[in-house]
Amino acid sequence: MKFIYLMILAAGCTTNYTSSIDEQINQAPLCEGYVSKKNCDDGDSTLFSGLLCLSGIDAGCDTVKASQDSSGRFWRSPRRIGDNLGKPNSFSRDMALGVLAYLIKTKDTDSANAWIRWIDHNRPCLLKIGRSCKYRGLHRYCKDDNDNRCTITPAMFQLMYYTWEYIGLEPYKTMKLYKHSPLAPSGDDGYQIHLYAVSEFLRQKMGRSEQKAIDTIIEKEPDNPFYMYLAEGKSSAVIARYTDLCNKSGDRKSQWAWERLASEKAWEDSMIWDCIFMENL
Repeated sequence: MKFIYLMILAAGCTTNYTSSIDEQINQAPLCEGYVSKKNCDDGDSTLFSGLLCLSGIDAGCDTVKASQDSSGRFWRSPRRIGDNLGKPNSFSRDMALGVLAYLIKTKDTDSANAWIRWIDHNRPCLLKIGRSCKYRGLHRYCKDDNDNRCTITPAMFQLMYYTWEYIGLEPYKTMKLYKHSPLAPSGDDGYQIHLYAVSEFLRQKMGRSEQKAIDTIIEKEPDNPFYMYLAEGKSSAVIARYTDLCNKSGDRKSQWAWERLASEKAWEDSMIWDCIFMENL
């Protein structure tokens, strides 16, 4: 941490941003002991916790681990296991990226095997004859989505293929089928660019970085410190940028700032965990 402080000074940046990650974690919001935004807003916790885990924060790993139930299914947060608090869309491809980040960091093969078994056993039945299902639909991460957000796309199967290979498991047959699927951004909204960047972050950690993806991300949002990190690594410019933004946060603690467009100034409502993520990188 002393090194980070010296780098900030070398960049000509003065800051009141604390250099103690332990201090920051003590200020960051939790819900029933797990990573959350303020007021138990934990609907996206599995994604953010997975990123924290991959950056080296144990609280993130613990939150993702606790979000898996005994059947192998993952949920949006530990608190939402069972019925997602009565709401639909209990999971999504966004959350699945958090699970993959967790698996890359921990190499938890037991969780990975249980998850893929649940996915394989819970494909929708398209044609049932008697008690037997003759034709099944696409693989999915949950059964209660109302807009296909849980349907596993070829690009997600590709990331799963690389993850399984990276953690020492034999990739599932459908993963192999789509292992050459192209990765492409799905839009220009802040969260869409962020998900594309998260996919590239996972690739980097597995030694499969794609310069074209990084160039696309930086072209869309050049001043986002997370995206700058993907392009530059631990540069003084990255450090100066995120410390400057994190010093401007207020008390709402309602945003993972890096998933928003710069024009939204979401860092003013930082949930603190986003700043912890950047500092630990």
